[in-house]
Amino acid sequence: GVDGFRRLTSQQLQAMQKPTQKEKKKSKNKKGGKMKQDMEGKLAAVLQKHGIDPSSGPIWRTVRVSTAGEAIRRNAGLRDLVERNGQEVRKATCERVGYIHVPDCEHLGFAEFYRYFERECYRDALIVDLRCNSGGYISEILLKQLRTQALGWSVPRTGRGRAQRCPEL
Repeated sequence: GVDGFRRLTSQQLQAMQKPTQKEKKKSKNKKGGKMKQDMEGKLAAVLQKHGIDPSSGPIWRTVRVSTAGEAIRRNAGLRDLVERNGQEVRKATCERVGYIHVPDCEHLGFAEFYRYFERECYRDALIVDLRCNSGGYISEILLKQLRTQALGWSVPRTGRGRAQRCPEL
């Protein structure tokens, strides 16, 4: 369904309703049956809390999980480090200094610079972290962007977007 839960087909329901040999033995044990009813009651309460009607039949959720490769884990770790460093800089300077990490001067560095430059350029000062930068060809573009002075600001009416720097980034 739309909510991510799949309903069982009528054949699956019939197969589940037929008691197996193990279930027949368990049903003889009254204590085990009581625990099962308690657990089913708790599960029904949880499902109802999330807007799912358990009385319409058994429900399960299908989840697909794929493992992340080494490159994805490394990039996620780098992003966490950059975000943490930025928070520490802003906290230590009372939000007056911004932080940008440029991992290289090629595609990734270009993307990272512009990802953070737009939100950090409004601060009084800017730290551009080039540690472990492997070099590349966009360093002149970054320097040009850092030297550009704002000529004006385009400020929209309240609730209609956000202020933009002129010339645009």
